[in-house]
Amino acid sequence: MNELADSMDVLADPDAWIQAAAVGGGYAGSAILDSLIVGMAPGPDAVAGVASGAAVGAGGYVYGGEYSEAMTTGGLLFAVGSVAEHFGFKQQIFELGQGGGN
Repeated sequence: MNELADSMDVLADPDAWIQAAAVGGGYAGSAILDSLIVGMAPGPDAVAGVASGAAVGAGGYVYGGEYSEAMTTGGLLFAVGSVAEHFGFKQQIFELGQGGGN
C-alpha cells in the first residue's frame, strides 16, 4: 500500500508537472517548426519532422536552463515520431490497437 501512496505523491508534485510541461513544450515547438518547414521547403515530411525535432532538441539543450533535458526530450520525441510515421510503424501500432485493422 505504501507504493500506491508514493505514486500518488509523484502525481501531486508540482515539479513533476513542470517537467512534463517542458517535454510537451519541446514537442509542441517541434510541431510548430515542422509546419513552417513543410509549408516552405520541398522534400519528404519526415525529413522536416526530424530536422525540426533535432533543432528544437538542440535549442532546448543549449537554452533550456534547468528544463534543458525535458525540452530536448520533447523535441527528439517529435523526431522519432516523424520517422515512425514515415516508415509506417505508427500506423501498424494504431492497427494493433484496433484489433488488427479489421
